[in-house]
Amino acid sequence: MHEIEGCRIWKFSLAGEPILTLGSGQPGFQKGTVPFESVLFNWIYDLRLGPDGDIYVLDSKNFCVRRIDVRQEMVSPVAGTGRPGYSGDGGLLLLPLWGAIQASISTGLFPCHSMRREYLYCDTYNHVVRMVERATGQISTIAGSI
Repeated sequence: MHEIEGCRIWKFSLAGEPILTLGSGQPGFQKGTVPFESVLFNWIYDLRLGPDGDIYVLDSKNFCVRRIDVRQEMVSPVAGTGRPGYSGDGGLLLLPLWGAIQASISTGLFPCHSMRREYLYCDTYNHVVRMVERATGQISTIAGSI
């Protein structure tokens, strides 16, 4: 479960008891990979379970998508620099797996994964759909125009 304004993600037991909390409750941002104990968020607008078993977070006021690696207990950036904007098409991955960090993305995203495990997101404020291709590691706009 996530708190949009509270900047936290909660995991509960089947009995409804909180067993894990990510985020301090105060807005913040880190550009790199951080452990669960240190992670900060700013307006968590959406969470999605990825095909790899990790959780993908729309950290909307940080203008990025982040990956919660549940096995390593780390949170890493997937797309976005922490600033609003529109750039990065054709850029290569900076981190393993997805990591299109150089792309500036605007808030209002809707993340999902394709059948081939590419990472897709609808950048609603820029009126486009963008994709990180798994095979090439590049981000591109696949529909719409700004």
